[in-house]
Amino acid sequence: MQQFGPYRVEALLGRGAMGSVYRAREVATGRAVALKVLQRVDDPRRRRRFEREARLAAAFDHPGIVKVHSAGTLQGIPYLACELIEGRELHTLYSEVSLERRVGWLRDAARALGHAHRRGIVHRDVKGANLLVDGEGRLRVVDFGVASARDVERLTRTGQWIGTPSHMAPEQFGGEALGPPCDVWALGVELYLAATGRLPFAAESPIELAGQVSKAACPRPRALSSEVSPELEAVILAALRPDAAERYPDGDALADDLDRLLAGERPRACGRRGRRVPLLAAGIFLSASLLGLLGAFGGAARSAEAARLAAVGQAAGAGAP
Repeated sequence: MQQFGPYRVEALLGRGAMGSVYRAREVATGRAVALKVLQRVDDPRRRRRFEREARLAAAFDHPGIVKVHSAGTLQGIPYLACELIEGRELHTLYSEVSLERRVGWLRDAARALGHAHRRGIVHRDVKGANLLVDGEGRLRVVDFGVASARDVERLTRTGQWIGTPSHMAPEQFGGEALGPPCDVWALGVELYLAATGRLPFAAESPIELAGQVSKAACPRPRALSSEVSPELEAVILAALRPDAAERYPDGDALADDLDRLLAGERPRACGRRGRRVPLLAAGIFLSASLLGLLGAFGGAARSAEAARLAAVGQAAGAGAP
């Protein structure tokens, strides 16, 4: 086992654009950690961005955001020692759980991102791979490596794209100033994927994708899945409005509307008309009603059969000697 300062490295968990992540153990305490180590330490931009991630992570105190235990430099290499999440990437679970469960996890992600947004921090790379579900079924947001904040140096050059193209908001393609609505857009993409099984935008090149995104040219979710209610569709499309000013202003606002949806209340994305039963309750209501109706038909049929048999018995009795 390789030693890295106070940590004993046990296994490689993965590699990304910024560094490698290892499963490691703190020798003094025996605590398991995810040890993120910067690659290409001679690149000053990467080094500043990595160090910035550590500073941003220190601002978080939320159960939905992975904790950073320590950060620093060892042997001239910057590192982060984070809470180790034994779990799976959210998007790999969509086919295994109910739509209600999927929406609930994304509500939790929105709430965690709202915590970051209140501190002036925008993730900028929200996607299924950065949303982990731990062994207890809790959603955790990870990897603020490309996040931006009001109080730190801006490291992106004008026109440089930061993020994952499939989840990037129109303003990210345009190189505009980014705020919480860009994270709301990415959550809208994940909600669309969770509800329909496909991404809202798909193209052969980033330029073509940028054109689709700028027009929000995607099929309506209800056209792709009978599970999607008008209320859920309204929330998804409100998160995917091309104009950032017309989306939910931050993660908390989106989480609030998803809370309403999950509670059987009409989300604000549907306007101020009367309360309606959304899909997640309507499916249960419909099933119960259908069972009741079948039971009523079954009872009526049994009653009719009993009456027929009684009549046959009476006729037989009347004809007996």
